[in-house]
Amino acid sequence: MSNDNQSDKSTLKEAEEKLQSAVHTGTEKVSQVLSDVKETVTEKYKEWTAPKSSQEEAKEKAQEAKEEANKAFNAMKESASAASEAASEKAEKIKQDLKE
Repeated sequence: MSNDNQSDKSTLKEAEEKLQSAVHTGTEKVSQVLSDVKETVTEKYKEWTAPKSSQEEAKEKAQEAKEEANKAFNAMKESASAASEAASEKAEKIKQDLKE
């Protein structure tokens, strides 16, 4: 019986050591994951709060300039269309006046 008791104690001791090792390994892994998450969140926060790069600003300004150019082009088209319509009306009026 004492051999069985000794064997049980040895098995229990081994199981306890394995459990402690597993807990230690698990704790290390969780710590590493938390550290990685903290690093990632810190980097993302810096990206979200950092001032825009000059390239981003240049891209935005180019887009704004493109929109302004489109507005100016559309205004020119409307102006030319209105001038053409006015000229046609004037020509039609002159024709009418000449007929009379």
